[in-house]
Amino acid sequence: MHVDLQSEFKMLLVTQQFFSFLNVGDNKLLNELANELIRLEKWFLESKILTTDREDIEEILDRLRLQLDSLDKHLPVASLRRHFEQINNPNKDILENLLRFYLSKKNKTVTDRDKVDLIITRWGRNPVISGEMVLTKSKDLLDKLNIIYKALGLPLDTIDGELEAITALQNERMALLNIKSLRELIDRQVLLRVRKIKDEMETIFFQPAVLTELVEVNINLHNIFQKLLVAEQPRINPNNEIKNQALKQEVFLNNPITGVIETNIELQETLLSALEEIGQSLSTLTVQVQLLVEKLRHQKN
Repeated sequence: MHVDLQSEFKMLLVTQQFFSFLNVGDNKLLNELANELIRLEKWFLESKILTTDREDIEEILDRLRLQLDSLDKHLPVASLRRHFEQINNPNKDILENLLRFYLSKKNKTVTDRDKVDLIITRWGRNPVISGEMVLTKSKDLLDKLNIIYKALGLPLDTIDGELEAITALQNERMALLNIKSLRELIDRQVLLRVRKIKDEMETIFFQPAVLTELVEVNINLHNIFQKLLVAEQPRINPNNEIKNQALKQEVFLNNPITGVIETNIELQETLLSALEEIGQSLSTLTVQVQLLVEKLRHQKN
């Protein structure tokens, strides 16, 4: 396959800069990579790539790729999740290049899968806009994924088990519409079932149509959780109810979970057990859930 060297270069450059920002792995190696990529960038900018042996450039890019793969082993999924939670709306161009990096790995691990889960959910959703209470999936997400797959030379043919995996995700997404409380969300074990589906997919997980449906499921989980949390506010804190819609939106957008300040004794145990389970399963909200659990424990003591 004829590789677009400039796109490949940009993907590696953005990934290296992202790793450097998070201080992933050995600083010396990160600096060496940065210097090598700067040299390549000058070649591209000055069009010297046209007079340089293409095979030599491909060899350099392959070597840099292997070094980034090695560095990636030092980036835990939890660290990536915390970073995304802190910046709320990551840059879409950075997300797309990170997605390309992980999708183009020859041998993908469970860790790679979980990172792709985090990245594509943020890349494939419309950004939070002030005043909105819900997230939505980008309408052209599948088309964008197909373009990426073609550019990376990845197959687009439907594979065995793909349709069944999509149907399973769709069933769980529809089941979410009937959830009426946080307690019910746990009792139905929706989150654990979704996790089990992901675990059973193996390579099917990375198919464009599957990833598109996965984003839909993750966004629905996010929206349902937020809706249920707002609904529980009067019961959790009866003496300090949310008084108007503007405040509800502020709680949702800025600190949707840790906005709970006080709890009554009757609901503490239910919330603690429910939230701890959610924190293990709902990747898009784990950090906030953990913060609330710690707050509730502190108040309880």
